[in-house]
Amino acid sequence: MKQTGQLLRETREKKGVTLNEVAMATKINVKVLESMENGDLESLPSKAFLRGFVQTYANYLKLDPKKVLNNFNEEMGFHDQKHRPLESTDPNVTQEAAITAQSHPQVTIASTTAKTTSIPRPIEDSQNSNMKRVFIAAGVLAVILIIKLLFTTIEKYERESKTPTASEIESTIKEQSLKHETPPPADQIKPAPASTTTSSVTTPEKTPTPKEEVKPAVAKPAPPPPTVPAPTPIKEKASTKADTAPNSPNAKKALLSETGASIQNKELIIEALDNVEIVFSIDNGPPKRTRLDTDKIHIIKAENSINVEVSDGGAVNVIFNGQDMGVPGTVGKPMKLNYP
Repeated sequence: MKQTGQLLRETREKKGVTLNEVAMATKINVKVLESMENGDLESLPSKAFLRGFVQTYANYLKLDPKKVLNNFNEEMGFHDQKHRPLESTDPNVTQEAAITAQSHPQVTIASTTAKTTSIPRPIEDSQNSNMKRVFIAAGVLAVILIIKLLFTTIEKYERESKTPTASEIESTIKEQSLKHETPPPADQIKPAPASTTTSSVTTPEKTPTPKEEVKPAVAKPAPPPPTVPAPTPIKEKASTKADTAPNSPNAKKALLSETGASIQNKELIIEALDNVEIVFSIDNGPPKRTRLDTDKIHIIKAENSINVEVSDGGAVNVIFNGQDMGVPGTVGKPMKLNYP
């Protein structure tokens, strides 16, 4: 093999071709080409595959393949046709056998006829097919997850774009007042009888509407009370007292004074359109920090002033004293809100 390898090396060097270029063109490993040129039989595959490599190398260098193969057969001791390895009549099979021998030197050829050679398929074929199935399954799963994420995001923005109705806000406020999540400050609790307060909580369905409360005030010579803000627990207490109070002049004056005092208080309703963190202080008191999840409502009541810092000005909707102030800021930017 040394003479044949020397012939191949000299021809390659004359043409100025490197082993890497030969390997890329013939699909033969660089180490196998180097062993062929050095005549190192221990590092080469079986002689049946080695013959195919020699023929492919000779064709690439544009040498006479018959002459090179005859030299190879004489050098390897293949003088008799009986001892010569079987050749495949199909050139594609020869090339496939060469590639197989490159990665699997231990594989042998099982001859089924005297003229054709059967080459076992590499084990990597089944492994590659399994890997392809895994990649396809992973790709399909990734597409499904992306589609689900898109639908979730779209539904979230659609839900945020819807402005809650007055009835929804009223029902939410009533639920929060019943659960005592945000009890009113101590300065807003009036010294009313316990029976009146209990009736306002236990029987909210009997509370008259704001229109019924305004009408008797207009009919009297006393100045009409200001417009009552959006429905809050305080307004329910005032309405209940107006319904149960006697018709005496002193009682009406007390009712008007109490209603006017409750209106002077400040009430801020913060509705979270997204997860947001707020820091607020009441009447220049110590700051308090809380975090609101999406669609949660927080009520802040004060006597003089309310100062609020919002981590995301576009993630809240503000209602101050019954007036819908809308979204105060820009999405993603913090801001401060002051209500004197």
